[in-house]
Amino acid sequence: MKKAIFLDRDGVLNEVLSHRVKFVNTPEDFYLLEGAAEAVADLSKAGYEIFVVTNQAESDWDS
Repeated sequence: MKKAIFLDRDGVLNEVLSHRVKFVNTPEDFYLLEGAAEAVADLSKAGYEIFVVTNQAESDWDS
């Protein structure tokens, strides 16, 4: 059986409701939290499949 972890994007991996950004609507609004990349790498090395989820509405990223 494979192990998996589902991580919420906003507030877990990226900064929100801060002085820099309130919502992530474009790639320029995405600020990775300190230590998030390393934590995800550690989980991956430990054998977990990583899934990033969000409940945010569709964005303009693909426009």
